[in-house]
This record gives sequence, C-alpha cells and structure tokens, in this order.
Amino acid sequence: MKFYRETVDGLEISTEAIEKVKEREAQLAKSAVAECAFMTRLWQGDIEGARKTLLDVLDDTALADAKLAGWYSVWLGATYEAEGDSDTSIAHYKKARSRLSPWLNVPFKSEFDVKSEADGKKTILQKTLLAENLHGPQALGDLIAKLRIQAKTLSSAEASSNSKEESVRRFGELLGFAASRPDNEYGFGPDAIWIDEQTAYGVAFELKTEKNDPAEYNKHEVSCGTAC
Repeated sequence: MKFYRETVDGLEISTEAIEKVKEREAQLAKSAVAECAFMTRLWQGDIEGARKTLLDVLDDTALADAKLAGWYSVWLGATYEAEGDSDTSIAHYKKARSRLSPWLNVPFKSEFDVKSEADGKKTILQKTLLAENLHGPQALGDLIAKLRIQAKTLSSAEASSNSKEESVRRFGELLGFAASRPDNEYGFGPDAIWIDEQTAYGVAFELKTEKNDPAEYNKHEVSCGTAC
C-alpha cells in the first residue's frame, strides 16, 4: 500500500484531464436527475413529459457515456412502442443497438426495413448497407469512418505500397466483398482482388504505386491485373 500510495502521489495529472473528468461527472449528474424525473413522470402517467426529460439530455449523455445513452434509447423506444408508434420506437431501438450491442434483443426491423430487404438485397453492396442500417445510424457512421481511413491511406504520398495494397483489400472487405491480395499471399496475380461470391464476379486491382511520375506502363505490367 505504501508503494502504491507513493506511486500515485507522484503522478502528474494535467489540468485538461481534470477538467474533462469534471465535465463528464457534471453531465452524468444531470443525466441521473433526468432518469429520476423520467421514472417519476412515467409512474404518474405523463409519458410525453417522461420522454422529454430523457430526450433533453440524450445527446449530451452520449458524449459522456455512450452505453448509458444506449439504455436511455431502450427506455424511449419502449414508451413509443407502448403507444403503438413502431417507426419511432424502432429508430430508438436501432440507436440502442449501435451503442450497446447488435445482439440486444429489441425490435429493430420496421416494415420499410423488411420491404427493403426483400426488394433491395440484389448485390453484395446493398446487402452490406442494409445490414449496417439495421444496427442504427451509428453503425453506418462507423462504416463511413472506416472507409475514410482507408481512403486517406490510399491518397497519402507517404504511405508504403504494402499499406496501400492492404487498404484496397480492406476497402473491399468493408463493402462486403471477399477481398484478398493474391500477389502478397501467393506470389502472383494482382495486388488486390474483390470477389462477389454471390455472382462469382470480381474486380482486380494493380496499383503500381512505386511508379515514377509521369509513369509509363508496358504490356506486361497492364496484364498483371489478371495473369502476372
């Protein structure tokens, strides 16, 4: 205990870190008050008033504690579901799933979602986007953020050829394709390839990132996309 106390006492915590903790704790205190008001008004039969207490703090709570905000979305969804407003309840349940877990056992498919799945799941990309949509707006935002990270690597002049080839592979994987790097894995073939396993079609990528600018390509280099 003495060693632990001396070690902790010797740590320097920045003023910025202390302020962030204070802000977070202050917000969580407001959230706790809103929870109490929500339950009280719900008990009194004031459903609209109960919802407002949580809606007023939902976004700020998410910044302080995303999982707590996820549970608020569950409660909000339940109030709308009890009143028969399935579209609004599902919108909140989707937010809850994106903040808590995709395995959260709440309704998350609206009539529109079911129809979209039946009518729209024609390509691997559509399937991927529809599946992400079922997990709520946060899931779609996460997918876009991941794609942007890969795009940033591809557009970077400092990134190595290996990292760019991996970014192309990862980009295809995120979009739902069976993506691989044949040249890296087997010693021949294109730098990257995306396969739509449903249709057995694919697209090959030969990056040539180490070419000089301006670059010249010969017949052999162009054919590397399929038979290098």
